[in-house]
Amino acid sequence: MKVKLEKISRIISDTEDHIEKSVKEKVKVAADQVRIKDKDLSQIKKAGIKYETFSLGLKSAMPATEIERLSDMEELKTTISILESLDADAYETIPKVVDAGLGMFYEKMSRRFKSIINEHNLSGYNIIPVTRIMYQAFLEIKNIKENDILPILNAMKDTNLLSDIIEINPTFHIIVFIEEKLKLSLQDKVILSFVYDNETLTFQKLMKLTEWKKDYSNNIINKLSEKNIVKITDDTIIMEGFGTWEERSRWNDLINEKTQTEKEEEDVKLTKQLERKKELEQRLAQIETNELPESEEPKSDSESKSTKIKFRKKPKAKPLPKSKKNLDSEKKKKIKETQEIKDKDNLISAMEELDEIMPTQYSKSRKRKPKF
Repeated sequence: MKVKLEKISRIISDTEDHIEKSVKEKVKVAADQVRIKDKDLSQIKKAGIKYETFSLGLKSAMPATEIERLSDMEELKTTISILESLDADAYETIPKVVDAGLGMFYEKMSRRFKSIINEHNLSGYNIIPVTRIMYQAFLEIKNIKENDILPILNAMKDTNLLSDIIEINPTFHIIVFIEEKLKLSLQDKVILSFVYDNETLTFQKLMKLTEWKKDYSNNIINKLSEKNIVKITDDTIIMEGFGTWEERSRWNDLINEKTQTEKEEEDVKLTKQLERKKELEQRLAQIETNELPESEEPKSDSESKSTKIKFRKKPKAKPLPKSKKNLDSEKKKKIKETQEIKDKDNLISAMEELDEIMPTQYSKSRKRKPKF
């Protein structure tokens, strides 16, 4: 248990050092990019004073007594045992269900993007910004949206149509065409971002924006130059795949216009859906209260008769076969009835013969049939 606690403490310490270092670097870069106004600066100072005043009353997280230390140890042991008892399957990611139609769309768009790259010879550069291919895609392909671009490019990467796609920051990605695996450090990404966002980026301007020392900046630039990513011309950092400032401005303008149009269309669509939903809710409420809408009038008898649906006659069901017992009883009944009829006929014939042998006054005038 002590070994595990030591490992956990070491991991926590390393993580804190890594986070502290990365946060300092990000804060430093962000501080250079953000211009703070006097009003904002005074507000930040006031918030800082409030925070310091509030934090003065907070106690240290370190245990002050032996009892607190033992209590913390018990809680930590309990937490470790709970984590160890968890099922490993709980950490497995659920496989994402891929829509077949969406996959076919990405496959088709991948071929279109590949043709755009070939037509404009974009693969002749080592790297290009995603905005460059987005600009051409918006010009040549209809019904394509901004949020379709990255999934299509990732599909091209998965099928080896592209070497790699690297995220410089959440809003800026680059496409890599060179076959060698390109690894960029945080400092490399900062330089690429500044090259794209500035009309011209000189060596002096880079040091001013980043507050890096000259030797440190030279070292980073030289590494990027060895990778054939940047070039230094007249003390200016240039990336051929990024185009000129005018081209980048044109790309960004079209992309922003397209994004704004998509947003407006989505707002209109959402408004229509809400109106439709409200209308359906009103009609449902009217149906529940047995009230007809004002626009609808009850149909006349003639209309209701004309629209009445006629059905065919219900087919007759076939009788089930009778049992052997029923068949025997019916057979006996028929034999009995036949015998009775024969007996009646024989009796009538015998009476007629008797009348002929012994004629009477009534029988001579009219032969009478006996009634049964």
